[in-house]
Amino acid sequence: TNIRYCIWIQENRMKLVCDLEVALLAMNDYISNSIGNQGKYAMKEVWKDVKGFEDTHKVSTLGGVYTKPKEVVRYRDYGKGVKPSVYIRKGQRLKPTYTADGYLQITFRNTTHKVHRWVANTFLDNSENKPQVNHIDGIKDNNYILNLEWCTAKENVQHSYKLGLACNAGSRHPRSKLCEKRVVEIRDKRLKGISAKVLAEEYSVCISTIGKVLTRQYWGHI
Repeated sequence: TNIRYCIWIQENRMKLVCDLEVALLAMNDYISNSIGNQGKYAMKEVWKDVKGFEDTHKVSTLGGVYTKPKEVVRYRDYGKGVKPSVYIRKGQRLKPTYTADGYLQITFRNTTHKVHRWVANTFLDNSENKPQVNHIDGIKDNNYILNLEWCTAKENVQHSYKLGLACNAGSRHPRSKLCEKRVVEIRDKRLKGISAKVLAEEYSVCISTIGKVLTRQYWGHI
């Protein structure tokens, strides 16, 4: 059996090699097609002038930000009167800081600019004039060009729910006046006979809110 297997391997070696080459070519084609129209940005870092800041900044397909060299004039008194001194300030790659909600930003002329919007404005077509930029993988500081897309506010919210990044249920809702513990207390006290009016005054909410909490129109997940 072993001898027959070895003979089979010898006879089919070339076929196996060819099949492997075909599989690798097919894999490369698949990767290229998956990248789509932005494939030219997938293999290397490409730099372009930032739209609206062409004279001062460049941004890259990997989310890098670079300040351009700048001619600076200084006026100094060398004892023979004030004379101008001109030098070239070197450009440099900037290190963005984080916003309170986790996005990368840079500050220029006392104004902050989010890096992902600079990348999108510079490299991504926005023919539909969509107002927001979405991070496809949900990671807010991943500003790689293939991770960004223009979207509407609705599409952005839907995407965040799809990835499990947004959850406004219960106390996470920005307008919630109650928490899980108080909701349980309200229901327990109502069962003990305390009126909705008294509960509303105690927890500083309107009577209709108490009613919806009791009927589980609000806080139905508890």
